[in-house]
Amino acid sequence: MDKASALKEIARIPAIRSAKDLGVMMPESRFEIIDYGVMQTVKEHDLAKCLQFFRSSAEARAAPHVRVLIIVGHHDKHMIDYLDYLGKEGVLTDRVILLYKCDHPLNPDLFEKLKKQYHTVAVSDYTKEIRAIAVAEVLLRLCPVLDYAEQSGLPIRPERLTALVVAYRKKIAERN
Repeated sequence: MDKASALKEIARIPAIRSAKDLGVMMPESRFEIIDYGVMQTVKEHDLAKCLQFFRSSAEARAAPHVRVLIIVGHHDKHMIDYLDYLGKEGVLTDRVILLYKCDHPLNPDLFEKLKKQYHTVAVSDYTKEIRAIAVAEVLLRLCPVLDYAEQSGLPIRPERLTALVVAYRKKIAERN
């Protein structure tokens, strides 16, 4: 991709202006997604008061205002099947997907499929080890960050959320 095309793609990525722009997918149990306790932590802290959680593809499709989706899970066949299912259901269309998973890079064929066949705006695939506790820490801290973004009028770029996960990962590693 040439520089002009890359800049055009980047310009398409929407900023997060409030909690209404962000959703978290909670995979149905039939997909057997391993999330190492992230979603349990989220449930225990009742983050539904400020974050939108989608328990099905129908719920996510019913919220077209959500431009950024967070998907958490172990990178294995179940995760690939789940992403493929979401794509076929139209959940990924015109959305930025933030994938927080283990340290294997996303299969290039699947990445292309997400972009070309399922029409995602962008896919952020952090390829280093993501510790579940780091993702949970970021989700737990998103409410005040999103409130501030809305009240101040200062939007957050989706890639900054990944930077927060990385920062917490380093902080946790330093503690241990």
